[in-house]
Amino acid sequence: MSGHLLAITIGPVQEFIAAARRTRDLWFGSFLLSEISKATAKAIQDQGGKLIFPYSSDLTRDLQPAKEDQATKTFNVVNVILCEILEGDDPKFIANEAKIAAKARWQFWAKNASGVAESIIDHTIWQSQVNDVMEFYAAWTPFDKQNYGEARQRVMCLLTGRKTLRDFLPAQGLTKVAKSSLDGLRESVLIRGQTREETRELRLEVLKGKKHLAHRLRLRRGEELDVVALTKRAATKEVFASVVRVAVDPWIRGILADEGDALVTLRDEIGGLCQSLVGKNPEETENVTGTGRHYKETVFPYDGSVLLPNRLNVIIRNTEEDEEGV
Repeated sequence: MSGHLLAITIGPVQEFIAAARRTRDLWFGSFLLSEISKATAKAIQDQGGKLIFPYSSDLTRDLQPAKEDQATKTFNVVNVILCEILEGDDPKFIANEAKIAAKARWQFWAKNASGVAESIIDHTIWQSQVNDVMEFYAAWTPFDKQNYGEARQRVMCLLTGRKTLRDFLPAQGLTKVAKSSLDGLRESVLIRGQTREETRELRLEVLKGKKHLAHRLRLRRGEELDVVALTKRAATKEVFASVVRVAVDPWIRGILADEGDALVTLRDEIGGLCQSLVGKNPEETENVTGTGRHYKETVFPYDGSVLLPNRLNVIIRNTEEDEEGV
């Protein structure tokens, strides 16, 4: 035998990606899962494993951790890793090293988020959740160059079986603590009072002098976030266009192509309304009705909700809440 095939899968996909309210939640959850997978692949490579996928022409460069200001330009890796472990190397040891690296990468971004949002999180609940997030499953099987196809099929079957035999750890649930609004799996890590009204007032008071945090979290009335959801909101400054803005973009492009009176109304009158709603602060423009670096060079670099009558009142109400600090 020349060695082993080692297959690894990272999760949870549901919490990292599918559980989302904002497009930014979706993006950062996907980015976070990719970063953890990159750390896993890099650890395997550092231990002498030969990566089958992910693959690139320069893995040494592409597997480097992404920096916060380059998060949207990084090399992406899916959550399944496949590699060849050379003869004489221990696949169990390499899988364990990869698991340590994966957890460390998750902890890095979670620490970023807690540093930004420390004034509004319950640190006891945060610590109880942060070490119980990642799912890491590995399987391996002997192979040589002559039976790669058979070994590949076998190792993926073994990995599927390992995922089915999940690690069911004891629940650490808390009574009388609201669940996360995004998926309801974990309790909220946000600070709370004895009643809903006390909770709202407490959070308003904390965020009153922290505009940057209020704009980054963009909490709705009564919204609760667990450790994963808050990490997706607070770990980076990256801003994304809303689903509504993506949906109305074909209509905006049609107006631009016609170059009629509607274009003047859209650009000057409605655009002016957006600017008046958020003021002249560029950071607020990006975080309240802006689109970050997306659609920035278009005729309408604002959130598309303002173009829908039934959503305009929501924007105005949210802007008034922002002035109060939430």
